[in-house]
Amino acid sequence: MANVPSDVSDTHGTQLDGIHDAQPYDWDDYEAYFRDKPAYHSQEEALMAILSELSFESVFEVGPGFGRITALILNQWPAVAQDYTLLDISEAMIEATSKNLPTVDFLYFIGSISVPLDAGIWASPQLPIKADLVLAVEVLMHIHPNEIMQAVDNLLGAISDNGCLVTVDWTVPRPNEPFGQNWRHDYPNLFLAAGARTIQATLVGLQTIYVVEV
Repeated sequence: MANVPSDVSDTHGTQLDGIHDAQPYDWDDYEAYFRDKPAYHSQEEALMAILSELSFESVFEVGPGFGRITALILNQWPAVAQDYTLLDISEAMIEATSKNLPTVDFLYFIGSISVPLDAGIWASPQLPIKADLVLAVEVLMHIHPNEIMQAVDNLLGAISDNGCLVTVDWTVPRPNEPFGQNWRHDYPNLFLAAGARTIQATLVGLQTIYVVEV
């Protein structure tokens, strides 16, 4: 797995909507949390159905976590392993993905999607990445409102000709259920402001899957 130096110096502001920090999980509990939640099974089924309607030979996945969605994609489209790039702000998450998918030689970057294109990891000669499928599952909801426009610009800028961005984020309030830092952004208007040509939205439970073309 190829490594690109990290730059994770940027900080985020306070949480909104009265959301409280979730308790940290060890790796086994963290992965089990997703495996045992019916809502995530529905999310995965809906996302894979949407991806099945797309055509892509390369993937740039932001925020892979422990590789939950990564594994599903590689199981269904094994050929994209030849051109699969990861970006996560957490080195531990990149390591978890690599541990769970040891046969895949990912190109990976450790850093933030919300830094300007002339700073941090984006100054690497291997960037900007261009991919047919730019994927961010439960990523944008963690980005501070002051930084979200830059993050969306960066994601849309990574789309190759005839490619698309696919995002999944919580868009409906979940009262009385604490979880990690979260904002519910106005995603359609953010995508339009960044130059989106078409936006397809699919509501799945309390989340929305967006397919964005430029």
